[in-house]
Amino acid sequence: MSPSVPIITQTIEPEVQLSAKHTILTRMLHWLNMVAIIVLIGSGFAMLIGGDWLKAIGGSVHEVFYFLLFGVAFVFSISLFTRNDRKIFIPTRATVDDALSVVKSELHHGVHKPRLDKYNGAQRIAYLSVLLMVAMEIVTGLAMAYRDQLPWLNMLLGGRHTVRGIHKLMMFGIVAFVVVHVVQVVRSGWPSLRSMISGYDMACFIIFRSRILAQYAYPKSGTARLAAS
Repeated sequence: MSPSVPIITQTIEPEVQLSAKHTILTRMLHWLNMVAIIVLIGSGFAMLIGGDWLKAIGGSVHEVFYFLLFGVAFVFSISLFTRNDRKIFIPTRATVDDALSVVKSELHHGVHKPRLDKYNGAQRIAYLSVLLMVAMEIVTGLAMAYRDQLPWLNMLLGGRHTVRGIHKLMMFGIVAFVVVHVVQVVRSGWPSLRSMISGYDMACFIIFRSRILAQYAYPKSGTARLAAS
């Protein structure tokens, strides 16, 4: 049996790889936070523009979901300070430079080249801002709900009217963040939402595999066979 010249063929095979992105705690807090904020915004508007009965119902619902938001923020704060992720929310010069690059890219005045891990500069500043706004919502909400029990808190924040003004301003700031966040998720497509549901990012790679087909001739039978390796 004497082999002839090998025949090399190449096949294209897709390969999918999963990479962990969000922990189960992060995902649970994200969705609970989303529910709390949506209900708080809705009940807040009901209390502002509704009649007496709507204000009463809105106030009760608002108080229940206020404590849900408080619990989510408390757990998130603990998890943040027990992990290295807290460094992400500390603004640096690199964060600002990357955020400006993102803004220029959105305005079609350049191309954003990722230089930070996990979140870009604009995302880091936006998430830090919404965390501070949520914290102010919780503090001012506490001052309004327990103004008789905590009179010093109202005085510390500038009085009852100032507290209400800050509370409304923070609410509109959170609404603006939610609108931008939803728009960016829609623009990113299903993979972005899927990672917050499943916790994984999915990447597809094209792999080229080669096979050598060696042809062997059998003089006696006059036939040829192919052996793959």
